[in-house]
Parts: sequence; structure tokens; C-alpha cells
Amino acid sequence: MKKFIVALGVTAVALGFSSCNNSGSSENAGASNDSLAILLGEVQAANYNNLWNQLPDSMKQKLSKDDFIAGFKSIMEKDSKKDQAYLMGASTAMQLMNNIAQMEDAGVNFNTSLYISKFAEVFKKDSVDNASLQASTDKLTIQMTEVQNLIMKKREADQQRALEEQNAAAEPNIKAGKEYVESQKKADPSIKTTESGLSYKVIKEGTGTKPTRSDRVKVIYTGKHIDGSVFDSSNGQPTEFSMAGVVPGFAEALQLMAPGAKYVVYIPSELGYGVRGAGENIKPGETLVFELELAAVEPAVTKPAAKPAAAAAIEAAKK
Repeated sequence: MKKFIVALGVTAVALGFSSCNNSGSSENAGASNDSLAILLGEVQAANYNNLWNQLPDSMKQKLSKDDFIAGFKSIMEKDSKKDQAYLMGASTAMQLMNNIAQMEDAGVNFNTSLYISKFAEVFKKDSVDNASLQASTDKLTIQMTEVQNLIMKKREADQQRALEEQNAAAEPNIKAGKEYVESQKKADPSIKTTESGLSYKVIKEGTGTKPTRSDRVKVIYTGKHIDGSVFDSSNGQPTEFSMAGVVPGFAEALQLMAPGAKYVVYIPSELGYGVRGAGENIKPGETLVFELELAAVEPAVTKPAAKPAAAAAIEAAKK
């Protein structure tokens, strides 16, 4: 089953080089470098674009891709050798700015100009007075503890507000999903509902062993919204995946099925993607409809239990 939330991460690009006839010419080298720059720019930008798109809407509204590119260019256009010290300072400042941003976001009135002035003054000294440094560090520890408490309180408040916003956004979708399933059950009494709230209709029963949460399965599926539009499909071909890696409602439905079975299942949000939803495909609180056909079950491989050390030693001695 496809994942709807792109994992946060950066793609690693492995670059290989091989020699060939005329490969040493400046023309070919230039073409190769241009191709490398284009491909690397395309792939890395696509990954950062995915990361950008996953930012909360409240954050994206405050940000600009043009500003991002401006900052990106200001660093990338530097000479990596000539401007090495500048780039080291820029990298250090970016890390420190993140800390300052958290403090200011928590309501700390931080004097950035004074901070830069003191940083430059101490950094340019020939040496550091360790006794004075320790005294300042002790004082800083006390103040930073207070700041951390403020940051934690702000973070908890933000999380609570985000949860309330998610619940508010999910509420109409949860209601619409429940009404839809109830209408389907009223029109078709053969639709059953489990204790957990999963509803399903048997189109065809299968035969054989039903899967467990530790198995892998091959499934032909189509996922739909309650309006009938398709958000995901295996396109009529069996797709293999782990039972442990899917949402609870999907796994529960498959555990009711034997190979060859065909079901229509109605997965409420609490058994699906919850009040958060999943990217742009699945809205908060959505009820999902799946047409499922269990093609095969691949039982989990059980490793033999390890023998006690004493028994293993006796067997080894006999050989």
C-alpha cells in the first residue's frame, strides 16, 4: 500500500566515474559537469520541495520560496575555498539563529545586536580566561533553565492549539463518514460492523489460512473517498506489503479474509489516518472505502529457538 506521508529525509546521490575514449577533452568534461549540476539541482530541489510542502500551513503562510532561494544563492555563490571562513561563520550563525528563534518565539526579549557584539569581542581575543568563562557559564545555566521552561510551555500550548485545530477540521469529515456508512448499511443489510467500528461487505469468500499481523500479503486494492473518487490503487495487480505496516482498519479487514476473498471495507478515521489525515490525498477525519482482494499470504519466517548454552556445548562435544 502506498504511503501518503513522504518521509522526512534527504536523498543521497552516489556518483561514479569511469574512463572512456576521448573522455579527457575539455568539451566532454564541460558537458559532464553541466549534466551533473543539472541533475543534482533537480533531485535535491525536488527533495527540499517535498519537505517544504510538508510544513504546517500556518508556517508556510509566513515563508516565501523566493526568500529561500535568495538565501540559498547568497551562500552557494561564494567561493568554497576563498570564502571558507565566511561560510563557517554563516553555518555557525544559522545554527545559533535557530536557538534564538525558539527563545523569541517563547516570548524572550532577546537583544540580537548586543549578542553579536559580545560574540565578536570574545571570539577575537587571543585566549580565554577559563575562570571567568566558568563563572559566566554557571550564570548562563540558570538563565537558560528558565528559558527552556518557557520554550516547553510554548511548545505544549502550540501542540494543544494544533490538536484543537485538527479536531475542528476533522469533525465535519468524521460526521460525513459516519452518515455515509450508515446509509450504506441501511441500503444493504449484508454489511457487517466489527466491535472496533470497521464495516465490511463480503463479495466473495476465499479459502485457506487467514493472515496475521506478522505476515506479508499480496493484495489487489482500490482506495476511494466516500464521494467515489479514487485516491490510490494497485491498478489490478497484486501489491505485496507487511501487515504490520498498514493502518489498523486495513490490517483488521485483511485478517478477516482468506486468499481469494473479495471485500468492500469502510475504514473510519480512528482506524485509518485519524484527525491528522495524510498529505493532500486524505483529509483529517476521513472515512475511507477500500475494494480488497487478498491474492496471497506470505507467512512470517519463524527462526528456531536458540538452544541453551549447555545443550549446545554437549552437542558440539559429541561431533
